[in-house]
Amino acid sequence: MAANSEFVEYVVDALTGFDFVEPRRMFGGYGLFCDEVMFAIVVDDVLYVRVDAVTDGDFDDEVSPRFSYMRAGRPCKLPYRQIPDAAMDNREALCRYAELGREAAIRKAK
Repeated sequence: MAANSEFVEYVVDALTGFDFVEPRRMFGGYGLFCDEVMFAIVVDDVLYVRVDAVTDGDFDDEVSPRFSYMRAGRPCKLPYRQIPDAAMDNREALCRYAELGREAAIRKAK
């Protein structure tokens, strides 16, 4: 689980109008924080945003798989969904998905 810092810089730059985004290295990848909550993760140069019951329906399972990793020989799924590839080249769409992740993270923090 590694992430390229150039990819992270691209994502942070693309989210400039979104709010202050702070990338923090963690677990071989990066956590993206805004308003002191982690709303996204970057692992293996793939961006995932936090989801919850309110936002999960905005993601297609085929296009936006859940983030998972193996722990003790079993898959462990986290409440993060992959951003669709098409949104990675469209700042407006990317910010829209990032906002969904930020809202889910804020609801979780409360």
